[in-house]
Amino acid sequence: MKIYIIGISCSGKTTLAKRISEKLNITHIELDQIWWQPGWQELGKDKFRTIVTEKLFENHSWVVDGNYNHVRELLIAEADQIIWLNLPFRIVFCRAIARTLGRIISKETVCNGNHENWQALFSKEGMPFWVIRTYSKRIKYGNHLKASDKRLIELKTPAEINRFLNKIAKPV
Repeated sequence: MKIYIIGISCSGKTTLAKRISEKLNITHIELDQIWWQPGWQELGKDKFRTIVTEKLFENHSWVVDGNYNHVRELLIAEADQIIWLNLPFRIVFCRAIARTLGRIISKETVCNGNHENWQALFSKEGMPFWVIRTYSKRIKYGNHLKASDKRLIELKTPAEINRFLNKIAKPV
C-alpha cells in the first residue's frame, strides 16, 4: 500500500501518517524532515526530489505526508490512495498557534534538530501566518484533485480522521 497525505498545515498530516504507518507496519516518509536541514536551511529542490524518489522506490509500501510542489506529481503518480485532510480554518489556525507556542515553551526539537522561537509565532515566516497565506491555495488544490482523482479520500473533521483510522486493519 502506498498512501500520500496532503492537506492544510496543522491539519494532522504527520500524526495521521505515523498512526497509519504503525497500524499497517509500513514506512513513514515525512517530507518536512527531508526538506528542513539543521539551522532551518532548505535542502534544495533537486536534492529533495532525488532523496524522496530514492525513499519511494526502496520501499514497497509507504505513507508520505507533506505538500511540497517539487515532488507532488511524483507522489500522486505512485500512490495507491491519497488522503486529503480538509479541516476548517478555525481548527488549523488554532492548532498552528497552540503547536508553535507549545514547541517554544517545551523547546521541542523538530526537523533535524531545529527549534521554534518567538519569531515563529509572530513573523510572516511562522506557522500561524503560513496557515493564513496557504489555506485557500490548499483548499483549491484539494478540490481540484478530488474532482479529478478517484483515489482521493477527503476527511473534514477530527472525528472523520479517527473513524478512518479505526477502520484500518493490520495486514494478516
